[in-house]
Amino acid sequence: MPNRILSLVVAALLLSGCQTLPTSTNPKVQLTENVQLELQSSWNGPATQTLHQVLWSHPEQESRTLLVSSLLSAEQIVMVGLSPLGQELWRVELGKQQPITVTGIAPFDQPQLARAIVADMQLQRWPLTELQRHLQGASITATANGRRVISDDKQLIWSTRTEADITILQHHSAGYSLQLRTLEETGVQPDAAD
Repeated sequence: MPNRILSLVVAALLLSGCQTLPTSTNPKVQLTENVQLELQSSWNGPATQTLHQVLWSHPEQESRTLLVSSLLSAEQIVMVGLSPLGQELWRVELGKQQPITVTGIAPFDQPQLARAIVADMQLQRWPLTELQRHLQGASITATANGRRVISDDKQLIWSTRTEADITILQHHSAGYSLQLRTLEETGVQPDAAD
């Protein structure tokens, strides 16, 4: 029970760091007051299912660990957050023919949190040229071991770096960081999704 309560506090902090615009087929996420990312509703690469162990950190809060499972395909994006004990905390679905949907236990059922989670994943994984077309007020570039988003007024907003088997994602404007360790990644056969 204490892990559940602390996880809810973590989610509330994530919510406070991200603003969003109204729901649409391709919703937009405000990364800062002047920078927004239009979320993409499909993945252009081979269908992939990934399981990450995620360590969430904020300087003013205790760190928390959770699991995130994602399915990326040409038809949809599905992300599921699980507690360390396997309880489903939230589920986000976004597809070409559907707006973003969010289910979960409070406060994980908040659309703002869902959009922030999808934005972080897309900034980390999507091709840079595609991201740049959907990023307003900033540019995204590759670094020696990651990526970074810099606003038009030269402020570092978001960055990732990979060290060994861990990717460290920092949302500088919202004040949190994520350490992602890939536990499993598999290609999904078209018949397997049916």
